Amino acid sequence: MQTKMTIDHEPIGQPRPRAVRRGYSIGMYTPTTHAVTSFKRMIVMAWKQVNGRSQYSGPIAVWIHAWFSRPKRMVYKRKQMHEHWHVTKPDADNIAKAVLDALNGVAWKDDAQVCAVHVVKRVRSDASPGRVDITIEELSNEQ
Repeated sequence: MQTKMTIDHEPIGQPRPRAVRRGYSIGMYTPTTHAVTSFKRMIVMAWKQVNGRSQYSGPIAVWIHAWFSRPKRMVYKRKQMHEHWHVTKPDADNIAKAVLDALNGVAWKDDAQVCAVHVVKRVRSDASPGRVDITIEELSNEQ
């Protein structure tokens, strides 16, 4: 089984957690005002539109294609614009962390089911806004 979905939002990486002291212990959290919160909500809504409430139960592989919008300084009038690799922040692993955290408990029961993750970061050749394409595929245990 394979599920494909597209999120029309500029890719956002998972930020470092914040620490707060609660009595004698330390608690970690992500601020609810951070942009990654709305990004994760959009991923969950896209999953529910595509697949409803079903979850994967076996091993899975996740492909994440993060398409960034072209910066204004790179828009040329006379030159042809090509897609190219996105080599600045956010890091690929932080994008993967945000996507996997959003889908944990929604698309699959536990993070341990994710056996392969592939992340690609590209800058679009046209003036279109950023987007994230996510493909989830169930893996078979047979070789």
